[in-house]
Amino acid sequence: MKFSAYMHEWLYGKEGYYSNVRTIGKEGDFYTAVSTSMFFGGSIAKRLLATIEEGFFKPSYIRG
Repeated sequence: MKFSAYMHEWLYGKEGYYSNVRTIGKEGDFYTAVSTSMFFGGSIAKRLLATIEEGFFKPSYIRG
């Protein structure tokens, strides 16, 4: 069985992950940025940019 077929069955098959309703939160599945809001991803991006601007580290594409 190809990996793609296996993953499709695991995710979308009769007993697949997305075939059943899941509770999000402490008693259920984990949170993701999509589950919480756009604020989550924006907060991480803002902190990453601030860290770069402070000179704490330089991404590999910046030379000098």
